[in-house]
Amino acid sequence: ASRVYYRQNNWTMSLEILKKSLDFALKQEQNSLLPEIYNAMGLSYAHQFDNCMAIHYFELAVNTAKKTLPDDHPNLQRYRYQLQQLKP
Repeated sequence: ASRVYYRQNNWTMSLEILKKSLDFALKQEQNSLLPEIYNAMGLSYAHQFDNCMAIHYFELAVNTAKKTLPDDHPNLQRYRYQLQQLKP
């Protein structure tokens, strides 16, 4: 659902849905979902020019993904790339 709002450039609603998704994933211990949720939150904050929050969530995506993914995994590389765009 958050992707629909994201594609419509409705960052506020996208973040609202993502926060609910994050809460659900944490309660259900769905740790494999966390990096993608954190990354999507980072993207939504970046589109709002809230770079501090974007960096925070991109870092969470990278650090969480590093716990389960190999270093050369495409998702981990994508999370790192997006972080580097804001934090060289």
